Amino acid sequence: MTSDEQHMRTLLHAAVPVLPEPRDRMAAVAARVRRTRMAGASAAAALAVTAGLLVGVPAVTSGGDGGTGMPVAAALTVTASTAGCDTSKASTEPAALDEVAHRLRVTGEADYADSFSAVEITDRVRVFRKANDAFDRWVTGEFTDACVEILDVPYSGKQIQAILDRVEADRGYWESQGVVLNTVSVDADGTIKVGVDGEKVDAVQEKMNDRYDQPVQVRGQGAVPPAIGAPG
Repeated sequence: MTSDEQHMRTLLHAAVPVLPEPRDRMAAVAARVRRTRMAGASAAAALAVTAGLLVGVPAVTSGGDGGTGMPVAAALTVTASTAGCDTSKASTEPAALDEVAHRLRVTGEADYADSFSAVEITDRVRVFRKANDAFDRWVTGEFTDACVEILDVPYSGKQIQAILDRVEADRGYWESQGVVLNTVSVDADGTIKVGVDGEKVDAVQEKMNDRYDQPVQVRGQGAVPPAIGAPG
């Protein structure tokens, strides 16, 4: 490497610092693989950008492009919170929040699968669950020193995953009906969203209502270009 090249490299490092790894990276990657399905791909949206990190099944994307989603938890109801939310002692350090979120997710999926849905990290931890008094008692009793908010959602992660899997399995059926599902995603409230060609939205919505017993919302969405390096 010449001295000029070395100087240029030094300048680039100073101007563009190395980006840190996202918190709970493996959980985020695993979650997005499970939940965000693009046409011709098994995963697409990153789950942690600016507004928070969502780990679990719901709250993948609320935007119209099937891209990086922003949490929609603000529209949901906080039904309970831990004692730590009422004091200034609850840590907002990333490592502490990650630990709380990890414990919530592991126990939620293992012991409360019929209720647990997802976890969000902002300056506190928010856990999404289908109403369950036993789960709420565990959360409020276990995390007294942390700020954890409990939010109502109508479906557990297990229920949402089941309908997502069914919609994915139905791609061939929908193609036989002349409908291509360009995107498949889910919001924090458990609403499954599919993107189809804009002129077909109304007709497809009626057919979705007849076929599925859980809300599936149809929206106009063009085909998603394949990722760079993906097989054509």
